[in-house]
Amino acid sequence: MATTRPPDDARETRAWLALARRPGLDVRRARELLAVHRSAAALLAALGAPPAGDDCADLGWLAAPGHRLLTASDPDYPPRLAETPGAPVALFVDGEAACLSRPVLAIVGSRAASAAGRQTAFEFAARLAADGIVV
Repeated sequence: MATTRPPDDARETRAWLALARRPGLDVRRARELLAVHRSAAALLAALGAPPAGDDCADLGWLAAPGHRLLTASDPDYPPRLAETPGAPVALFVDGEAACLSRPVLAIVGSRAASAAGRQTAFEFAARLAADGIVV
């Protein structure tokens, strides 16, 4: 994995936001390229002009307490997600990023669930969460 730092300045943050929007760039390829280019800004410059887009909304969201951009170069990027083909270059995190590396389970149900079905799903989720599983 590349040994670059998480985005802590405006130029790097904006570069990561542009890389996150770049079609076809996943975390695996970004890490390979970062080993050569050493920063998100340098990588973005090497790839050419970023896709059109306004990052003001993203920057505003990131300015809120507890919000963080977790990038491909961040040691907190979830290792299991990084192994997944097509994994995103960056994650928008609200809260504790360490939860993303814990065991996880998704509960999927009907859009028109009954009251009993919703209650059962809630009870399963509460028990799993109490046992340390992120639901």
